[in-house]
Amino acid sequence: MNKFLYAAIPALLLLASCSIMQQGRIVLNPAEMTAFNSASYVITEHRNTAGGAEMPDWVIAYIDGGLAGVEALPAYQGHYAFIAKTEGNNFTALNHWMEGFSPELDFPRLAAARVEARFFSAAPLPDQEYGPYYEALVPTAFDFPWAGAIMRNDFWIRKSYFPAAGEAAKETWEFMILLTIDKMSFSAQLQSVFGRVKPTPSPSRDQMSAVNRVKDRFFEGF
Repeated sequence: MNKFLYAAIPALLLLASCSIMQQGRIVLNPAEMTAFNSASYVITEHRNTAGGAEMPDWVIAYIDGGLAGVEALPAYQGHYAFIAKTEGNNFTALNHWMEGFSPELDFPRLAAARVEARFFSAAPLPDQEYGPYYEALVPTAFDFPWAGAIMRNDFWIRKSYFPAAGEAAKETWEFMILLTIDKMSFSAQLQSVFGRVKPTPSPSRDQMSAVNRVKDRFFEGF
């Protein structure tokens, strides 16, 4: 496993002349000293820093490859992964958000957002492409009584952003919560969501054809 560079911005800038871009990372010399995850920021601290431990595999996978990266880990095979996250400068407030998080109450928002994103990714103008169906889909998914989501873990990182010309440097904390749900369970519940969508007025034939195309291939790249 790569070792990660948790250095202050000045130290990183001092080494910037030795860096090259590689797959979205800033790779320093030596190569195993890597700063996540783009030219915009580095991680300077995380929950495990004080104890000398590395970040969990799911955090590394998420930063490197998004939700698909997490779902590819052996521990989460057969499950869809969802990440709830928030970012800011008030560590105490962010910690309270994490402590108050509830899978039962908060998962519907994550599910609805991901369902909406799937339709949005298939059409640049979803309101026109799907018509009233799209407008009714998101609130239906949000109000659905989703079951089976499990809160697996949580973590926080501290990010130092590289300032653009004329801007001040910025540091924030990002808190993340990992949830998973069985793929078969999610798929079955999603079909129930689709069955509950009652758009008014009714979509046109072309709009429903567009909706059905997304449904038929919904989980490709989900």
